[in-house]
Formats: sequence, C-alpha cells, structure tokens
Amino acid sequence: MEHSEMLFDINKLSLEEQKFFQQETLILEVTEKVSELMEKKKIDKIMLAEKIGKSPRYITSFMRGTAKMDLRIISDIFFALDSEIEIVPKKLSWKNK
Repeated sequence: MEHSEMLFDINKLSLEEQKFFQQETLILEVTEKVSELMEKKKIDKIMLAEKIGKSPRYITSFMRGTAKMDLRIISDIFFALDSEIEIVPKKLSWKNK
C-alpha cells in the first residue's frame, strides 16, 4: 500500500504500531492473493484444506488472518494452487527513524 493511499498518517504511530501495521498489510496481501487464486481455480476451502493436509477450519482461520502463518504453510498453499510466490522487498517510504 502506498503511503499516499492511507487514510491516516502512519508517521504519527509508534515504531511498534508501524511494525504491526506492516505485519497486517502483509497478511492482507497474502490472504487476498490466495482468495483470488481460489476463485480463479474454483477451489473451495474444503478442497484447499485437503490439498495441504489441514482442516477446513484452519483454512478459514488462515483467510481471516488469525491462523499461524509460517512460510512453509504459505508455500504449501500457493503450491496447492499451482502458483509460486515472488518476494520483492522495497524500501518503506513512510517509516519513522
């Protein structure tokens, strides 16, 4: 998300709040991509759960952003959706020093 698109001034947040904001942004981006791929491939939560050996409840929690998300699980989900992840780091334009 670009700084100019935000509804608030992130620079007014503490460093801990900024870090939390960054975490939540990443979770949102991952879950949105998974949702897009599931829709495109016509795969529901039950089917995805079976493909990665997790319960449908876990997939629901994952999609809500409340499940533990480690890199292996994220990789498994994208693999099950015949996709891979490309990580492109970029400098934060808004971070307080």
